[in-house]
Amino acid sequence: MSKAFVLGIEGLDYNLVQEWKDDLPNISKIQEKYIFGRIKNEVNPTRAMDWTSIYTGQNPGESGIWDNVFRDTYDYKLKNNFSLEAIGTDGLSALLPKTGKILALINYPFTDKALKITSGYCVSGPVDEGSMEDSIYPTELVKDIGFKSLIDKYIEAKKNNSSLKEILQTENSLLDMAEYLMETNKYWDCIFTVLSGIYNNPSINNEEDLKNYYKSIDEKIGSISEKLGNDSYLIVFSPYSIKKSEGVFNIANWLIGNNYLYLKEMPDKMRELNTDMIDWDRTTVWPANEGSQLFINLKGREKQGNLESLDKYNSLSRELSEKLEGLSDDKGRDLNFKVSRRQGTFYGQKEDFGPDLFVNTGASSYKLISKVGEGTDSKYFSKISEEDIFLNGHSGYFALSGPHIKRKEKELEIGVTSLTPTILDILRDESHFSDIYISSGALELTETIKDILSYPYKDRMEKSILREYIVEEVKKENSEEKMVASRLEFMGY
Repeated sequence: MSKAFVLGIEGLDYNLVQEWKDDLPNISKIQEKYIFGRIKNEVNPTRAMDWTSIYTGQNPGESGIWDNVFRDTYDYKLKNNFSLEAIGTDGLSALLPKTGKILALINYPFTDKALKITSGYCVSGPVDEGSMEDSIYPTELVKDIGFKSLIDKYIEAKKNNSSLKEILQTENSLLDMAEYLMETNKYWDCIFTVLSGIYNNPSINNEEDLKNYYKSIDEKIGSISEKLGNDSYLIVFSPYSIKKSEGVFNIANWLIGNNYLYLKEMPDKMRELNTDMIDWDRTTVWPANEGSQLFINLKGREKQGNLESLDKYNSLSRELSEKLEGLSDDKGRDLNFKVSRRQGTFYGQKEDFGPDLFVNTGASSYKLISKVGEGTDSKYFSKISEEDIFLNGHSGYFALSGPHIKRKEKELEIGVTSLTPTILDILRDESHFSDIYISSGALELTETIKDILSYPYKDRMEKSILREYIVEEVKKENSEEKMVASRLEFMGY
């Protein structure tokens, strides 16, 4: 029965992996033998949105999570108590145990407390000596002397976590936990570990340190691959990259200057915009989540909506898109913003609670902020502060190795929501793999095979990428036998 080791590395950059691949032999080996490519985000990636989408296999319209602040009613006040337990939909920690699989979840983002996985294990992000009961599930795992020593090592490493050496010690201690569980086969069917060193410490930006980080992770990937053997799968991925910003665009101030957003009064000091400041009777558009997500104050939907019809809603959406996409900076350079609408991009039972428009900076290096006050630059552009130096890039990284996976010459481009369905497919009974028929590089599935390859909540989850890249092992063996027999017959044997 297959096992899957899933390694998430926040901030891993596809382009840097390719640039440094000669120094990353283990990642390069996966790329040469199996499949790899980019993870593409349709809108500006937010940490909460991407990790929720990965966890559930669902897009934000289904989960209702667009950032670490969100809403599930038509209320101007966004909730800020986000955790995976609060999303109200099944994720990996529920889906895998339902299929009889054991999941070990280590350092998954937004697990402030360990998830109580009915058939598995969880080590939450913030672990310290005083929070063992909340941070590790089941607590009996702490009684395992070998595992407890690794937890202690991790806690000690986290106390000093600023230099590259200290960050690597922390990351390695997390991977040591994962490898320990992997070596005790009774503990797992799927181990899902997340490393956040680059994301939490974007100051690791000089080329030498960053390259050394990649090389260290590559060594660990080699160790994991060796322990996995040939009958299990390894997924290495990052939902987004980290890139430097060239400037800051204050979209809240721009909306005020263009008569879309009105405040009750202007604060005397510059501060983050919150909905308590807004004059709803006059406001037609307001920003959320640093400004990349825009809500329209539609009458009949919002409590104090003032945009009276869908025609005006659509007209305003087009107007905003044209203006924002045509913006240039104070030196006349195009900002290269792209605006997309929620409709047609996301879908699901909570879709309508989400933002109406998304201002995408994938082709831009400008970071969006949403601040108001007397100190706000009236030209909408601000100097880059230390907290605004970096932003999430739209393009992440993905690689998959394992049995039955055929080599793909062309790089893939997938969405984050494809990961969990792929994991579920990997861990299913593999007896159906030989039934897949591939012709001229294109996949053809009979209705029967489509049913066999279904997964829980298939109507609400994205598609697995696995089925298109399965080697027809049995069919290949049969065809080889027939070819040999045919040649022998031709030769008179």
